[in-house]
Amino acid sequence: MAEEAWKVVVRQQVGEAVVCSDRASGRLAGALEQLDEALGDLATQALVDDPRAWRDWAQRADRMLADASPELAAAASIVRAAGLIALRGAAASPEAPLRSVADVPDEGLRGALARLEDARDKAGSACDQVDLCRSYLAGALRLLEINQVKSLVHAKLVSARDELEVARNLQKESAEQVYDALLSLLL
Repeated sequence: MAEEAWKVVVRQQVGEAVVCSDRASGRLAGALEQLDEALGDLATQALVDDPRAWRDWAQRADRMLADASPELAAAASIVRAAGLIALRGAAASPEAPLRSVADVPDEGLRGALARLEDARDKAGSACDQVDLCRSYLAGALRLLEINQVKSLVHAKLVSARDELEVARNLQKESAEQVYDALLSLLL
């Protein structure tokens, strides 16, 4: 018997979300590496004395974060679309989609969709954390221009790194849930 078309579409969508999540992961890791390198130099004060070098690091990290943010948003959006397709497909009639994951009669599908909802929420939160990290980086860049407050650059950079670490952990948790859901949907 042929598989229902909506299930194929849902699996394809979840597969696309995996790809977006993987790309975001690489960019977040790269940005974290840049910030760790900058923090190491700031600890020796060498970087504060050379604002151009720090600015270069901050801008590289910011570009990576700017590239990661839409990947996280895309993963969240694609997962949401997959969930909506599944709610329509799992309904007795496509004209009356199920209202929530709790209404899905198939236990395996219900579990996969619940994981996808959690993954979507975490990807959205990771995106918010990336934006916060970028704000800290922008603040550090502004402080670098003012001689009397250069010591605050380190504090801003530490805050940016902390937010990035939170974003990265959320992204990892989201990715794990998407992978688990995809495996459930394939079985």
